[in-house]
Amino acid sequence: MNNQTDSSRQPPPALSARDRERGQKRFRLFMMMNTIPVACLLENVIILYAIRNRLSDPLVAIMASFLHLTMPFIVLGKRLVARLGLARTWGLCWAVRYMFAASVIFAPFFSESFVPWLVPFILMAGYLGLMVFRSIGTVATQPLVGEITTDRDRGRFISHYAMLTAIIYLVAMVGIIWALRRWDRMGTYHLIIAIGCVVGFVSAYVLTTIPESAGPRQSARQPIRKSLRKVFKHKPYANLLVAWCAGFISFAVIIPFAIMAVKNGYGTSDYEALTYSALILVGSIIAAFVNGVIADHVGPRPLVILYFAGFFAVCLIWAFAPATLIPLLVGTSFFVAGFCKQGLIVGLGHYFLSLVSQDDRVGVGLFTRMFSGAAAGLAGAVVGAGLLRVLPLMALSDLDVYRLYFRIIAVLLIPLLMSLWKLPRLKEWSIRNVLGLFLSPRDLRAMIALNRVRGTENYSDDLNHVQRLSDIASNVSESAVLEYLQSAHLSIRSRALRALARQDYLSPQARDALRAELWNGEFTTAWIAAETLGEKRIKEAVPDLRAALDSDDFFLKGKAMQALVQLKDQASFDRIVAEFEATDNPRLVIYGAHAMGLMGNPAHIPVLLKKAVTAALPAPVCDEVLSAAAGLVGQGETMYRLLKQWRTDREGLLSLLMEMVPRLGRIEHWDTILQADSEAQQLEAFNAFCESNRRSDITLCRTDIASFALQARRNGVLEKIFLCCCLLLLSKPASPASDDFLQIL
Repeated sequence: MNNQTDSSRQPPPALSARDRERGQKRFRLFMMMNTIPVACLLENVIILYAIRNRLSDPLVAIMASFLHLTMPFIVLGKRLVARLGLARTWGLCWAVRYMFAASVIFAPFFSESFVPWLVPFILMAGYLGLMVFRSIGTVATQPLVGEITTDRDRGRFISHYAMLTAIIYLVAMVGIIWALRRWDRMGTYHLIIAIGCVVGFVSAYVLTTIPESAGPRQSARQPIRKSLRKVFKHKPYANLLVAWCAGFISFAVIIPFAIMAVKNGYGTSDYEALTYSALILVGSIIAAFVNGVIADHVGPRPLVILYFAGFFAVCLIWAFAPATLIPLLVGTSFFVAGFCKQGLIVGLGHYFLSLVSQDDRVGVGLFTRMFSGAAAGLAGAVVGAGLLRVLPLMALSDLDVYRLYFRIIAVLLIPLLMSLWKLPRLKEWSIRNVLGLFLSPRDLRAMIALNRVRGTENYSDDLNHVQRLSDIASNVSESAVLEYLQSAHLSIRSRALRALARQDYLSPQARDALRAELWNGEFTTAWIAAETLGEKRIKEAVPDLRAALDSDDFFLKGKAMQALVQLKDQASFDRIVAEFEATDNPRLVIYGAHAMGLMGNPAHIPVLLKKAVTAALPAPVCDEVLSAAAGLVGQGETMYRLLKQWRTDREGLLSLLMEMVPRLGRIEHWDTILQADSEAQQLEAFNAFCESNRRSDITLCRTDIASFALQARRNGVLEKIFLCCCLLLLSKPASPASDDFLQIL
């Protein structure tokens, strides 16, 4: 019976999908509850509580360093995991740490006793115990998240609970600030700490109910010497360790001392100090959001370097702080500090997971966190506290002490920044491009849209997402757009191609995809690819576009004609003209006319006019042909205005024509042409017009113009041809294109 009971308590080899779902719900509940004691007990509140209990600045600095100084105790957590498992180890450590936290409530009661040294002793011992067991318990954090998630939902789960906890933390901090402003006395601190401890005990119980497999216990039994040796002998891991130490040192020697500077340097109240410290949280929330949007695209290394560099701005603000407090300036320093701190934590973690292999993550991660925490703790306790003990001996004012402190720290940050440059490069953007991204709202919008794209599987969502990416038209979304080209639905592929067409630049991968679409998308989307290749001047696509001239897809064939001319493929020009002359397909006629217009050769004018009067073309198609012909002698805009007037107000056409082309001569000829009842009368009027406008240096072959006119057979077409011919004949003599045309006639 006992053996059966013990066996039933053993964790399973692997968690089922149902166990993982249950574990995620409980873990999310734990993290939401755990946020309240974090707000009530850690860092800002406990520092202000220590200052209220008259602890000296060096002792407060040492207390602030406990968060990092106690990280070596994480090794003890590995041993507990081997015996108790992840959840029970974490829950046990959390329960013990809240016992230590509760003890600091009793410190003020010894302030009037005969042993006043007990006040700082109780405060520091209680806070030290809290931090020691925090460090022991955190060994289970990442492994437990890995237990209850999979590769498909891990990122979404982490982002979701991180956002929830950030919001709850902000609400809790607002409540604490309000309470301290309304009841600014020691009892308020006692109540805040008590609430944090009670909620912490409940959250520790919830934590112990999270399911896990037997894998973490087996992993924890492995020796750690091999991992320690690998950290120091493998250069990329060694550089990673140094970078982690540099990052944690940066905010350990800046943020707590900025709080002390605003409190002691400017003499602000606890309420004001907490208000400024809340801006650290606001910066952290925004940094978490920004990282979630861009980190997977730009890579973690450039972000880590930029976030670390941001601490220089914070140091400079305090190094040259004005004598009078400027709320906007001080608030900005706290916001930037919070933004950079969260960015460094997330960025270093992201870089760690990208660099370290899965087999090495547990051991390398343990020593990375342990050494970086110890380095940050020593920096705060030795460097920070030591400077605050020495600098007042220089007879400086309170604010001058902190000014000089931050000037020294700014200098010390320079070699730490250099250590970050030594991190091995991964697949990443350049720092300059990342900075440009922050200055480009369009690219940021594109990245936000890309994060929404992830995980969509149905048609309507994909259609909406690709349309959104097309509307934003940013190059950062190119990879996602290319994936949509694999869609089985025409509308999604066509919108993806339109999105590529709107980009400022096409990568080699995008160019290859467009060329492939010419072959794979016949009768569907190939014509859009041909159009884009021409507009983007992708010269390597010329062979593919030449082959498209043999396609039975009229859309593709027509767009290929136009694209080849845009690419200045002279070898294809004769083939394009021949295709135009031979076809009676309206679509090919339009694209062929556009292509010949782009060629810019006036010798093609008779070909265009012949097509206008010989083919059975719809009137709008004929308009395109005539516009192309007029464009070859620089009269394209004039022809556009005349045709527009033709459609809207024929009565004002003559006056507009006289205004635009003053050399038309006697208006009665045009009036006769437009009002003639028969083709014979039109031809007679047209001949009279040509005779009256004969040039002395060039003989006009009116019979050629007449032959075009006599072949027109539908209402409205003949008059438009007259319009075009007049523009051609009466273009400025200085125009070489006009003279060439007249010689052709």
